[in-house]
Amino acid sequence: MIKHIKKLFIEIFINTKIDEEKYYKKLFVENPIWNSKDPNEDELSRWTVIKEMVEDIGLVNEIIDVGCGRGWLANKLADYGSVTGIEPVASVVEYAKGLFPKIQFYPMKPNEYIEHFQKEYSLVVCSEVLEHVHDKAEFIRCLNELTKENGHLIITTPRGELKKLWEDKYGKPAQPIEEWIATNDLQSLLISNGFEIVSSKNAFAEDIYQIYLCRKKL
Repeated sequence: MIKHIKKLFIEIFINTKIDEEKYYKKLFVENPIWNSKDPNEDELSRWTVIKEMVEDIGLVNEIIDVGCGRGWLANKLADYGSVTGIEPVASVVEYAKGLFPKIQFYPMKPNEYIEHFQKEYSLVVCSEVLEHVHDKAEFIRCLNELTKENGHLIITTPRGELKKLWEDKYGKPAQPIEEWIATNDLQSLLISNGFEIVSSKNAFAEDIYQIYLCRKKL
């Protein structure tokens, strides 16, 4: 198990400084562990919880997957409503379109999408993105702006209080920005930016992922 996890999180680039465009193209387009149509073991652990939360919500109509990467999660969510995926890396978006041509994907950050479309969704999903964002408060504010009144947000991110334990056991993640947030800090951030927490659950090895179902406050 530990060996397999280390393989999942192996550094793709060694002793090389690269920008996000190159990194995520290498990860989601070229790396066979992370580029398939189907979720890998890591992703499947999150999907199991996300699926339960979506089914707890019931009818969701329109869904947006923020930071969708290659689109595997958007594809899973398509069983529950009309899905849009947004991802800032254009090469990854083009790859997602090839994998899942029936889903609308846009090469945009949340603030860019909001400015261009001014659209709200009954369900916003954001999985493993927040830890790669510097301004987390502004990012959560954008997620709130994308959410309809009384709509829902499902968000997943690693637990900051376990970062040292994780790195000691499995090695440091290689992403250009890697800033984990502690459980209490994320809860406070969600509440202060207009969400109420409905439920939460942890997933994967060491219960590393914190997964929240939230409702937008009226």
